[in-house]
Amino acid sequence: MTYLEFEDRWRVSGGAERANYGLFLQDLCDLLQVPRPNPTTDRPAEDAYVLERAVQFNDGAKKSTGRIDLYKRGCFVLETKQGVGTFAGLNYTEHGARSTEHGARSTEHGARSTEHGARSTEHGARSTEHGARKMKGGSWA
Repeated sequence: MTYLEFEDRWRVSGGAERANYGLFLQDLCDLLQVPRPNPTTDRPAEDAYVLERAVQFNDGAKKSTGRIDLYKRGCFVLETKQGVGTFAGLNYTEHGARSTEHGARSTEHGARSTEHGARSTEHGARSTEHGARKMKGGSWA
């Protein structure tokens, strides 16, 4: 895949982060000419390079399972955030939410290059750091 093919494919993506991120990351791997992530197993200790890596959160009395969007042991964790661009037929509010001419409103993660979009990106960075710190043994290795 060339950069222009990648850009053309993803330019039209909207605020459907959950629907898009796996395909986006696989295409990004193809663009960078690196292997795609492996299928996730039911044995987290063996999941060295996967999408949706399970992370156990133990915040006092509350225990829960979170997910890291893309995890490569000893290398990186990646949290995706789907911003929205400027598309025909959409109107943006001061907070970066968008609405269509039919009145349907979508707040997603905010329009790119807006304060709301920047806050969403900062939240994603904190979420990724928190997830990495909660990996077994306090390390993401």
